[in-house]
Amino acid sequence: MKVNWKKLFMFSTFEIVISGFLLAIFSVLSFILKVHLPSKLNVAFEIPFYLFLGIILGPFKGAVVALIFDVMNALIKGQIHLWAYEYAIIPPFIAILAAGFMFLLTTKKDIWLILPVVLTFTVALIVFIYYLSMSDAQIQKTSKSWKGIFNKQLIITLLIIIYSFIFLIGGGLFLMYLKTNNKKWRLAFIVFVLLVFIMIVVRYFWHPIAFVRYYNRYLNRTGKDRYISDYFFFYLTPMILKSAVTLPVYTVCLVTLTPVVLELNKKHNFKFRLGWAK
Repeated sequence: MKVNWKKLFMFSTFEIVISGFLLAIFSVLSFILKVHLPSKLNVAFEIPFYLFLGIILGPFKGAVVALIFDVMNALIKGQIHLWAYEYAIIPPFIAILAAGFMFLLTTKKDIWLILPVVLTFTVALIVFIYYLSMSDAQIQKTSKSWKGIFNKQLIITLLIIIYSFIFLIGGGLFLMYLKTNNKKWRLAFIVFVLLVFIMIVVRYFWHPIAFVRYYNRYLNRTGKDRYISDYFFFYLTPMILKSAVTLPVYTVCLVTLTPVVLELNKKHNFKFRLGWAK
């Protein structure tokens, strides 16, 4: 497949406009959440923005602009001095992965849709089995701000609700695609699988690891480092509760807005491009 290098590295007028528009919304949301939302209710509102950037701009431009968004978020929160590479790699990773998922739209072989589904199902199943094997006392071990909220029954119930939502929405979108052979349903299914994959990989898997390392570097005042093996589920448990709320909201936003933005990008993708190379 021939690569369009100009399109890969150079910004169209529409891409500059949409990036600025998204950055403005992103900055306002970041400020509002910083002022009005307690830190324990961090809902990772950045994820849909990074996904949009990867979908619209592609792997390189999307990764660069996503990193700019992350820096802006740190500046607004007054945490630029606490910059950590464990978190800094997340925005480019999401953007690049989103661009990779969009490649699935260009291939006529639906077999490629199976790989992300299998990976997502595998990770989700591992999390569920592990919580089944944990004792109630282990699950109740969490940070002070969440004390007395979690128990084994609640977590298992939340996981069943989340997985049921994923199965119903994902299965419904895929069946609609098979029934109509309409690319819009295929796009909706790919975007949904991408969102679920990112939520599970970034939020369920990587975030607890990143936060333990972040805590040891910047927040630890005891002189005794925390170990990932001891605190992984300590930090994962609250995220499961929050994802039960955020996943449906992000699904509606991405599945409904992505086709519109892609169509606008197609219509306004002028031949004249601005960028680092002429």
